[in-house]
Amino acid sequence: MKIEGKVLQAVALAAAVKDARYYLNGVHVDNVHIEASNGHMVARVAHNTEVPDWMPQHGVIIPNEVITGLFRGLTAKQKRECVVVLDKVEGRVTVSTEGRTMIVDTDHYSKFPDIGKVIPEEPHHRPVESPSTINFNWEYMATFQKIRRVMEGNTKKGFEGVSLETPKESNPMGPCRVTFPGMSEFAGAIMPMEIAD
Repeated sequence: MKIEGKVLQAVALAAAVKDARYYLNGVHVDNVHIEASNGHMVARVAHNTEVPDWMPQHGVIIPNEVITGLFRGLTAKQKRECVVVLDKVEGRVTVSTEGRTMIVDTDHYSKFPDIGKVIPEEPHHRPVESPSTINFNWEYMATFQKIRRVMEGNTKKGFEGVSLETPKESNPMGPCRVTFPGMSEFAGAIMPMEIAD
């Protein structure tokens, strides 16, 4: 199975780091999506890559340390242009790119949470007079901008288009849908923070 290196790197930006829920410390790949979450934000990219017969129904989680190892030492151009290959060799899942191969620990076969349930399907814009004041963690918003830049292979820093759709009135502190204009394969979500008056 082949994945664009820049997509894997981009989605990995939303993964948790050293979380007790070890399955969040990496990128989940299944027959439909490449996705990650740190529990506060979600990034998901739909793919139409041919899925190999050996791929478990619940997919494979590629740990952060494997992803870091794959791209360590590569030039910025190589990182943008490389292709990551998932394969199964002698009963072990391998991930490889640019002449290096790493093994994915079978402990990371654990089922990844269904983060599709977190991403609101329909946009909803709450009225201005809503009683709650909602803010967002600026670091997560900046991460979404970086995810878009990496997916596009854009090396320039600066604002990147990110669309945020507020939660439904019935659940004002629910997750907000995050999309990138012009990139229909991407969908994400971010949990808002309520700021006391």
